[in-house]
Amino acid sequence: MSDLLARLARFARWHRRTIGACAAVICFLATVWVLSPTSEGIGVIITTRDLPLGATLSADDLAVVKVPTTVVPQGALSDAQSIIGRTLTGPVTRGTMLTEVSTTSLREISDNGRALVPFRVKDVSLVALLEVGRHIKVVGSATDGSVINVADDVEIVNLPPQQDTGIGSSNGALIVVAADNETAARLAAAAGQMDLGVIMS
Repeated sequence: MSDLLARLARFARWHRRTIGACAAVICFLATVWVLSPTSEGIGVIITTRDLPLGATLSADDLAVVKVPTTVVPQGALSDAQSIIGRTLTGPVTRGTMLTEVSTTSLREISDNGRALVPFRVKDVSLVALLEVGRHIKVVGSATDGSVINVADDVEIVNLPPQQDTGIGSSNGALIVVAADNETAARLAAAAGQMDLGVIMS
């Protein structure tokens, strides 16, 4: 028996590269089998990196992997193309499986009876402190210098990238919020009449 084991050991030393190559091929074939359409499991969308609340999803942020049906959460998404451009409703870590409640869109907000209102604030640096999903109060500066409450508890739904117009920050920073129709009308009117600012809730 010891002689047989010694021969096997010598064979393994002489042919370790061949054995390693064969093992790699076997591993590759096993992976292909697991990911093949005929194997058990279901395709789900996962994130390829950590993403913050309010992040707009791109193709680079998403991947489709096959996992056992027993670990698939309710409402799991499987079509990556269908959620490109949508917004995350919460922060996620790399490898998180996305579900129907993981993302939202501006159209859905509008369909839920809320209006979308864009307005600008002069303090461009303020936008760095804001994030999609945060609720804010909007105030305005009257001609006599007094502060007017324009809107309470409105939700930020988009923070468009600031464009370089060549004239510095005189145009201010654009913020888009969702509000009920009455508040939206009041905010839209104020945006054309006075300078606006926000108070973070």
